[in-house]
Amino acid sequence: MKLNNYAVALALSVTALCAFSHDAKAVTISFQDDSDFATLPGSSVSPYTSQTTGIVYFNELGSLPNIYRSPFENANSGNNGVYDPNNGGWQQPGFANLPYTSIEGNATATYTFATSATSLSLLWGSPDSYNYIAFYSGPNGTGYEDMISGSALWLQTYGHDQVTLTLGGESFDSVVLSSVGSNAFEFANLQAMNLGTRVALQPTPLPAALPLFVGGLGIVGFLARSRKRKVC
Repeated sequence: MKLNNYAVALALSVTALCAFSHDAKAVTISFQDDSDFATLPGSSVSPYTSQTTGIVYFNELGSLPNIYRSPFENANSGNNGVYDPNNGGWQQPGFANLPYTSIEGNATATYTFATSATSLSLLWGSPDSYNYIAFYSGPNGTGYEDMISGSALWLQTYGHDQVTLTLGGESFDSVVLSSVGSNAFEFANLQAMNLGTRVALQPTPLPAALPLFVGGLGIVGFLARSRKRKVC
């Protein structure tokens, strides 16, 4: 019951954001590679972020039925691929073991960029209606601008495509990826660009108490050495 209540609350929050953001800029699909794996790189990036809620798997491999499905799985590869019933189905040769990120039901992952970006690109595994990407003009998911769900891609693809999204020509500083009410949002190769130049993710900040903790360890070590000298 708690899970269902959480799902309803999150869904209502999404609806409220869309309804009351008067200055929202529409998210557009500026490029979508429907050739699937033909132009994908030979490596994968499963970017880590410490800003998560719920269950988020980083550097995941393969597929687990009803839990997560590899975005490198190509359902339509047919004779051009290799069928692996234990790894989710058809796999394009060379891509079966590339890592990806999976955001489970009622979980979120927030990515803040070091500088403003004008486009977001990612390999979107299976664009479901309960998958959302929200764009923000401020860091850490602040200053809501607009949102896109996987259903926007349904008429264009069955998924597993590298998709580039723009925010009506405006820049953004952070994005929040979520899966509302059901598993899962699977993606890889997430990167932000600013007019053709790649934008780095903001470095993960150290916990505020870490310097004090390290300093405390130094004091303990000093006292231990002092006691040892006295004993000798």
